Amino acid sequence: ELAAAEERVAAAESSLRDRSADNDKERTELMDARDTLHRQLAASGATLEEQNRDLSQRATDLESSQASLRESQASVAMLTSDVADLKSTVESGTHRVRLAARRFQLSG
Repeated sequence: ELAAAEERVAAAESSLRDRSADNDKERTELMDARDTLHRQLAASGATLEEQNRDLSQRATDLESSQASLRESQASVAMLTSDVADLKSTVESGTHRVRLAARRFQLSG
């Protein structure tokens, strides 16, 4: 009976060692997976920061382009006004020349 008990104790100890080894292996796998996830998160964070910087730069560039566009629109508006003034002056001058030509024809 003592021999049978010693055999059961030895079997139980062997089983505990096997379970302990399995647990160690699983813990190592989990720690490796955790480390991999941390590296992936760090890489994703760096990628997001880079994308954020790129978007911020694009927003700044867009604001600059919009300011330049507004300045160009103001210049076009001023030129349009100048052209309208010149057109009016030319039309007025043309009218005066026609009147003078009629007077000359009538007088002459």
